[in-house]
Amino acid sequence: MSFDTVWNLSLSKSVHPVDQVSTLRASLLELDYGRLMSDGTYSGYYKNDGWLYPCRVDDATGKAIDKSDGTTLLDWDDSNWFNKTDTSSTYALRGPDWTYYAVTMQYYLLLTSPAVRMQSYVPDGELDVAANRRWGVPLDRTKSIAVGNPTRNKPIDASYYDNEYIFTADSTLFDRRATITVKVVCGALRKVDIRAVYFNNVMSEALYMPMNEQLSLRYPSPFERWKKDGYTSYGDYNPASYNPLASYYLTNTYPYTVGAPAEATGDKFIVPDGDDPVHLVTRRAPEEEFVIDGEWTYLSDPDYEWLQGDNSKQVLTAIRDFPVFAMDYSALNGDTYRYKEIMPKVVVLSGAEGNIKTTVPIAANLEPMKHYTIYLFMSNVYVQAALTKKPWNDFSTDSDPINVTFGDNWWEIDASDIDISNWNAGPDIPIGDGTINN
Repeated sequence: MSFDTVWNLSLSKSVHPVDQVSTLRASLLELDYGRLMSDGTYSGYYKNDGWLYPCRVDDATGKAIDKSDGTTLLDWDDSNWFNKTDTSSTYALRGPDWTYYAVTMQYYLLLTSPAVRMQSYVPDGELDVAANRRWGVPLDRTKSIAVGNPTRNKPIDASYYDNEYIFTADSTLFDRRATITVKVVCGALRKVDIRAVYFNNVMSEALYMPMNEQLSLRYPSPFERWKKDGYTSYGDYNPASYNPLASYYLTNTYPYTVGAPAEATGDKFIVPDGDDPVHLVTRRAPEEEFVIDGEWTYLSDPDYEWLQGDNSKQVLTAIRDFPVFAMDYSALNGDTYRYKEIMPKVVVLSGAEGNIKTTVPIAANLEPMKHYTIYLFMSNVYVQAALTKKPWNDFSTDSDPINVTFGDNWWEIDASDIDISNWNAGPDIPIGDGTINN
């Protein structure tokens, strides 16, 4: 093995602060265009003083594969999860073999947990060749997948310790979603009736493109190849017929028990036919500008919360913790919103018959792992909105970012005669895949 021409590396030592099972994927992306060059997967379970074990996983889910049959996906809560995993250096990250080229490559290193694999696509109008393919992390807005920021310019340099090639890398992994709670309030009116509250125009799946922030002039959006709630594939969105309530948003938070507030979980609030609408009253005398500094702080008091059958309350918490992909939806191109086509919207049907439709675009910079509460103050001719935010870990104990450090507490030894598990890499990048072929 010639260490001056071939780069074969695996990640090994970590202080990944995990006290339960997890998997990690390390991906090498080519610097200029973000092509996936190679990747490797690891068990993030605390074992043997923090050494990460390369292990085989299912690319779509990131779940470890049971070594006994080679096909069963292990449940995260399996009490014997680590011992059942197929651990082998075969699955570790290796650098691509560039002995076929007279060039020097620079890379980004990207970490994800669980260890889902990046997916590729060919942009419209481009030839289906490896050089044109775009690579992103597949995300679903209903699932938690943490993605790190790319670590630039990884050097082709390795040391060897305890049967592992290692180098140092630091990364913080974030769940690339935010959550939104929607509260509807009686604004500059004596009363307001509400029939329905729901979201519209929301991305349900997308490829998160970690390189786009580095290549912002070329690729301004962090999400590509998106699908919207209620649709099955990219590109089938038709604004004229788009109605997510018809087939997608199925869980209603409307309570059927007298004296009960809206349910804690659900993706829409709709008063059933035949039931009276939600009747809200103003908390104080209407004013020209109803929202004054700190007005919404009163509305977190449960005494103001609407209850089924009670017409004396001031606020309806219609939807709680609705996940959306985090990005700057407020960005402008001239005098228009850059991401208008994929900007989430809240729809409110008000009036006794629900025939007054109000659509509120969420033109805000939504940050990863932040929880937003949007207060909609309903009035006759306008709606005022107030948006507040706080970190996820203010209300959840298991939603902190994941800090990962590779290569700590190691020392260098001679690696001139080291052999590692077989790994095949050729000069060409297969269509739709990275160079790894285990």
